[in-house]
Amino acid sequence: MGFLNRKKNSVDVIDFTNLQKRGIIKKKEENSEIDFSKPSVQRPSSSTNDFGFLSSLAGANSTGNPQESANNFSNKKNELNEIKIKMEDNEFKLNNLVEKVNELEAKLRELKS
Repeated sequence: MGFLNRKKNSVDVIDFTNLQKRGIIKKKEENSEIDFSKPSVQRPSSSTNDFGFLSSLAGANSTGNPQESANNFSNKKNELNEIKIKMEDNEFKLNNLVEKVNELEAKLRELKS
């Protein structure tokens, strides 16, 4: 059961698809309908405004209400904390299960001897 032991310099991996399948993370509902009746036209970016997208990104958040942004951040932070608590709880349960399996293995070895 060495694969369940944690190393000090190991990287934690969060499988968001698994969390979504288990219902811990809710999937955003996207508009699945595509309107093909209107042709979409993409304009090539001009060479004079190569970094215009950076200014649009910087100004995107400034137009919103700061209170709404703070509430949204607070909600996301609460959701993240809930997920962390669930993950820690699952990790604790998994560690207990590993300990019990190790005890059972030891008892089986005793019985075989």
